[in-house]
Amino acid sequence: MLAGAEKGLSDFLLGKASNLYEFEQHIYPLDVIASTSFDNLPTNINRYFLRATAMDIVGNSQGTYIYTKLPSFIVLGVVKCKQSREMRSSRVAISGGTMSPREYVFPDGFDVYIMDAANKISELYEQIPADQLAKIEKYVLDNPDKVLESKLFEAIAHDYDRFGRKSLR
Repeated sequence: MLAGAEKGLSDFLLGKASNLYEFEQHIYPLDVIASTSFDNLPTNINRYFLRATAMDIVGNSQGTYIYTKLPSFIVLGVVKCKQSREMRSSRVAISGGTMSPREYVFPDGFDVYIMDAANKISELYEQIPADQLAKIEKYVLDNPDKVLESKLFEAIAHDYDRFGRKSLR
């Protein structure tokens, strides 16, 4: 299954095929979480959405996906999917198009996967060694203007606005 997806994507990227066929690509733009109906949202969710990068192969009973998390975007490559019709609004059209505000649908279970991924990033930050934290603190103190203008600081501020001191653990 994954070998077929790899071959299909490879052929497309190398110009050997003009279509992705069943191996659709979906793009989900991400922005600041202003409001949500989710309970227990990770206190670093804005940092995860706006700054984190990650790659994974994710599967459940509904499908198998290649998950690529970029700052402000998720690219979801379909290996196998039973929800293609519901996800249609996020599908990348090979012939071009535009991104615009719309209703995006993640495959079933992806909300839990994304929250778990954000929590794992938070756990990793808590494991940063003391000497490395000291270097980060020194950089912040030596470069306050750069830090205040950074996208990371902006994301931290959004998390702080939403969750208060809990976001800074």
